[in-house]
Amino acid sequence: MSGERRSFDEILIEAKQRVLRSLLASEFTVLVRLLTRIAVGHYSTRTTPPTAYVLPSSCSSSLPCLSYLLDGLGTVRKDRAIIEEAIDKARRQWFGPGVHVFDFLRDVLTLDLVKPGRAGHSISRVRRFAFKVQQFTGPMMAKSLEDTAFYRYHRVLALNEVGGNPSVNAMTIGQFHERMATRAATFPHGMTAQPHTIPSAAKTPARVSSPCRSSRRRGSMRCRNGEATMRR
Repeated sequence: MSGERRSFDEILIEAKQRVLRSLLASEFTVLVRLLTRIAVGHYSTRTTPPTAYVLPSSCSSSLPCLSYLLDGLGTVRKDRAIIEEAIDKARRQWFGPGVHVFDFLRDVLTLDLVKPGRAGHSISRVRRFAFKVQQFTGPMMAKSLEDTAFYRYHRVLALNEVGGNPSVNAMTIGQFHERMATRAATFPHGMTAQPHTIPSAAKTPARVSSPCRSSRRRGSMRCRNGEATMRR
């Protein structure tokens, strides 16, 4: 209907890049400058290519919301896997020089750069950068995903809500119950159906998607309305 042929991931990446250039440009500049200061603060990373060219690729296309990944002491195995997966994805998409800079960015995000045995870099700067990334990725995802990409991808509008994924495919009733059982066991205090906005918002996806379940009826109604208009 909208003529959009790109996948949702492509639309989301473009939205993130737009947010980085406009709405969050100042916050992003602070991150780039801080990361550059960390790099030039020690001779071992002083020859690292300009991080301003690498960080946009990693943040815009790979990093998820990192609000609770770090606690100041390092990262646990699960959180480290998320960071490493994001860095590897950004590395594969990067066509410029100095690919090793992604290792430097990974070590900063995981605080490995200042772990015991790797003295030389400013501990306060590294921790400050890691925590600022946590504060940055949340608003970046909200502005790019919910406030931009959701308005450009219209496959099933009922899926374009906070916490949803418009690119997912339909599931069977059995798969739904299995997923809810897993969620209840993993996150017993989490919500399973109702959004965080208003109580009546839980009914909105059902109202939006209900016409899709009666496409034949809707088509016959359109024909009858067209015939009535022609008779007039």
